[in-house]
Amino acid sequence: MKTLSVLLFIFASAAANAETSYKLSEAVQKKLVGIKINGALSDTSFHGEYSSHYGPCMALQVTNSTAGDLRLSVDYGYKLEPEDTALQTMMVTQTFVVKLLPRQKKDCRLFAMCTEATDGGPQPNAQFYLRKRATGSLLELSELINRKKYQTGAAQSAMWCITNDHDFRSIFSSDTAMMYDLRRFVVKAKGISAKNIYDTD
Repeated sequence: MKTLSVLLFIFASAAANAETSYKLSEAVQKKLVGIKINGALSDTSFHGEYSSHYGPCMALQVTNSTAGDLRLSVDYGYKLEPEDTALQTMMVTQTFVVKLLPRQKKDCRLFAMCTEATDGGPQPNAQFYLRKRATGSLLELSELINRKKYQTGAAQSAMWCITNDHDFRSIFSSDTAMMYDLRRFVVKAKGISAKNIYDTD
């Protein structure tokens, strides 16, 4: 009987501490977490391509408000809307997962890209809000960027081809496989001629 009681206690404890998974947007809606999103400070430890408006350029602070463990995910394609409309609306370009212990607070970085070429870049003192996921060509482009890890200036240029009607030849990189892949996506998404797609001038 004592052994059974111990086992029941162990199972109950495990169940109480079981990790629960949520989309970040769902966790926010349910008031399970508190979040704060800003432009990120410069990160000298990051060795990939990096800018104030693409790469790991957004700072996410998330706080677990519950007494249980949480596993939170932010999928590619979610928009980050600035409080200041003079700044760029950003879009998450790499799925991100964070695990939190009860009442834990963590500071994280999100990979994102600008969806408005003529607006100002995200600043560390600028507040952003998690909004709905993109649809159509924007979501498809963010899926391609996420899947192939195209967190680069060329991919940012492709984004502006969709959102700001830039010429597909603005997509340029020494990585020609990536460059042509992004150019092919853009001309197909916009329904334009693929003539000169392989020009590098």
